[in-house]
Amino acid sequence: MSQPPETEMDLELQLLPAWARQSTDTNRYAHIRGDEGAPPERGDRRSGPPRGARPGGPRPGGPGGPRPGGPRRDGPGGPRPGGDRSFGGRRDDRRDEPRREAPAPLPDFDVSLMPEDKGVEGLARQIKLTGRAYPIFDIAHLILKKPDRFTITFSVIKQGDSVAAPLFLCSLDDTLWLSEADVTAHLLQRHFNTFYSTEKIAGEAPKGTYTFVAQCGMSGLILGPPNYHDYQTKLHKLHNERFARMPFEMFKSRVKIVRDEAVVKQWVEESSVKTEFTALNIPEPLKFNTRAEVEAHFKATHLPNLIKSVQSHRLLGANVGQSSPIIRRIFSLVVEDQVRFPLKLVNTLCTQMSALGLQFFKVNKTITHVSVARPTYLDMEATPVSPNLRRLIECINATPKCTRRKVLETLAPAPTVITIPVPVEGQPATPAPAPETTAEQSAINSDLHWLIHQGHVIEFANGLIETAKKPPRDLSAPLVPSAAISPSSSASQRWWETEPTPLGQGTPVQLGRRGIPGHLRACAGSAGRITFLRVMTILLAEDEPQTAQLIEFKLKQAGFTVVHATDGEKALALAGPTQPALVLLDGLMPVMDGFEVLRRLKEDPRTRSIPVIMLTARARDKDIVTGLELGAADYMIKPFSPSELVARVRKVLGPAVEPKTGEVPR
Repeated sequence: MSQPPETEMDLELQLLPAWARQSTDTNRYAHIRGDEGAPPERGDRRSGPPRGARPGGPRPGGPGGPRPGGPRRDGPGGPRPGGDRSFGGRRDDRRDEPRREAPAPLPDFDVSLMPEDKGVEGLARQIKLTGRAYPIFDIAHLILKKPDRFTITFSVIKQGDSVAAPLFLCSLDDTLWLSEADVTAHLLQRHFNTFYSTEKIAGEAPKGTYTFVAQCGMSGLILGPPNYHDYQTKLHKLHNERFARMPFEMFKSRVKIVRDEAVVKQWVEESSVKTEFTALNIPEPLKFNTRAEVEAHFKATHLPNLIKSVQSHRLLGANVGQSSPIIRRIFSLVVEDQVRFPLKLVNTLCTQMSALGLQFFKVNKTITHVSVARPTYLDMEATPVSPNLRRLIECINATPKCTRRKVLETLAPAPTVITIPVPVEGQPATPAPAPETTAEQSAINSDLHWLIHQGHVIEFANGLIETAKKPPRDLSAPLVPSAAISPSSSASQRWWETEPTPLGQGTPVQLGRRGIPGHLRACAGSAGRITFLRVMTILLAEDEPQTAQLIEFKLKQAGFTVVHATDGEKALALAGPTQPALVLLDGLMPVMDGFEVLRRLKEDPRTRSIPVIMLTARARDKDIVTGLELGAADYMIKPFSPSELVARVRKVLGPAVEPKTGEVPR
């Protein structure tokens, strides 16, 4: 068989270790004889007679005879110190040790983080005031540093007619719990004094003589003698209240017997005192002798007014610490995930800041920044610019790592005034006063402020200043610009009429020669042609006002007409008469959720052919599959990018949004 050339490599062979790459026909040990290099016997490793030879001859009594000085320390055939070292002995001992139980799986909830509204408004005001550009991911990490800067929303997940895990709200302190029993225990532990008063009354001491008592080794609580009548009750109560996560047998093993007379006397004194509870905030005062009676009264009187089963609830991050331990654990996992890569929080933050009028741009196509304006190149050759602005921009371009301070030092240096402070005995030296801002420096700051707010100059968070760069020429852009033409019903101005199309699929446009705006006539030019886009209607079903406002703004900016519905029932009622080109459908809405609306849209012959894009926070694979199986053309998960949403809308609509070109009559 011919050998392959050396230039060819077998990838599987190259990934093997060195010894496995050698040919199987080669015997690496052919030159080694069996007696060469044999390891010496244990007796030959050191000088002197072999280990088996005794200096004075064989052992008295022959081989196997009695040892001089008596038997071994552990006796003939007895175990060695350290226990049985037979094969597998220690492993068997380890297998007998109790294994740690795996943590219980967490309940399934829809969880989303959102920056606190007032905090975002404060950040937006600061950005507008300073004009600086801040990395949006740095702002997200800044928000995640303190829980009071963001909110977290827990929503139950429906599984048919039931839910995966229930949620209960304690209205007294705005905390979330997973069961009514948890809420009851929380209220009686944290807010007991709000509903009941406790009074200690001297009672009868325990009868008999006691020499020892049981005491919890972890909490130090004295439980009493194990044979006392209420010992088991106290033991189980302490375990349920403070150590419920520990197995009862393990907790029981931590209870120790104490024979100290002082501890026994302390238990006797505590048992001699009787506790009486009095109900507060009721017309007639009631007294109870046991805690069980108090709990029964609390459940019947106060609990129905303090607990409520909820489908979704929004908590301030700082309030999560008082909620259920499982809720706190889910909160910690979500925050840790966002700290590693806060993409969802950034998307939500972009939505909020866009609604507040801020702009976003990328630096070197990598890091997204938020600022008061997007970078806009100022062409000083084609645009009339004052000499002061021209000088300011040229200074920024000529200064490496330019800052506001360098600009002022270059264009308007402050006059040098040397002030020698006169020391006064007994008083610390006063620092020299800061130089006052001159009129020329104020004018430069004013010009710089205008340039920054127009986007011609960018001032970053670290103080560096740059001018907006000239955008590269787009060679793929058409020579004939496209423009949206608004409809007009005047017969005298009729110059073009599109073919009649259904509502939502393109509105007939009728314009006259005299009705063409000047910039459109200029676009037509000598070619006598003009390109326009069809006006298409999109039905938006969204119950969040800020999200709906942002989506509507972006869609209108892209040339679409938007009809807004605030719940599922209204969206279903508008879809038939309006016949939109596309439906944007939120998944979680009041009255009727988005999935039910989607199912009914696809069952109705009038709306069956309308494409639907689901836009929801339900990000589980099961929800995505359900939406697509019901007939959704696309599925987007909140938080989302507004630009990506517009791109997906255009992709779903396809050729229907392509521009048309028509002749302009002369």
